[in-house]
Amino acid sequence: MDEETNETKIEKKSEVTRQEEEAKSPSPELGYVENDPIPVDSDPVPVDSDPVPVDSDPVPVESDPVAIESDPVPVDSDPVDPNDETVVDPRDSDESSLPSLKRGFIDIQGKLAANNWINRYFVLELGKLTYYEKPSDEPPYGISEKGSIPSLKGKKVIDNGNMVALEGGKEREIKLKFDSEESKKQWSKAFERHIAYADALE
Repeated sequence: MDEETNETKIEKKSEVTRQEEEAKSPSPELGYVENDPIPVDSDPVPVDSDPVPVDSDPVPVESDPVAIESDPVPVDSDPVDPNDETVVDPRDSDESSLPSLKRGFIDIQGKLAANNWINRYFVLELGKLTYYEKPSDEPPYGISEKGSIPSLKGKKVIDNGNMVALEGGKEREIKLKFDSEESKKQWSKAFERHIAYADALE
């Protein structure tokens, strides 16, 4: 009786031990499972700590701007008078000292009264002043001559308000009146050039 009891205990103990081992081992139906995790490389991939070198010096830029001509193109400072008909004498094309031909309408003081002003067409050419009743496009650039000063040699230009007097020399003296200050300035300059030309003649 006692022997059966001991054998039964041994069998039960063996059964329990077998069941515990089966419980610890994975079922062949489920497949084998690795208890240990997959090893992972603990060292990260090395990264180049030095950045790509960049040229710190910028591209040189031309600091000097393009040179610009500072001197403007010379322009005649005298504005154009709409009544002025200055013409360059063809004989002046050789860059000689000949003064330019100038022509246009001017009021001239009459001989009989101081307040008697007559409008005439004047032609100033090579130190000579001639005035006509009407203009012409062909030399001598006037029709029906009314008077002249054959030579301006020795003359002086006297400015008197809106008038200019040509005085001195051997020829007659005249007084001229202009419709604008600018016209008077331009004619005064022309008179001085032609007087200088006449004075230089023998």
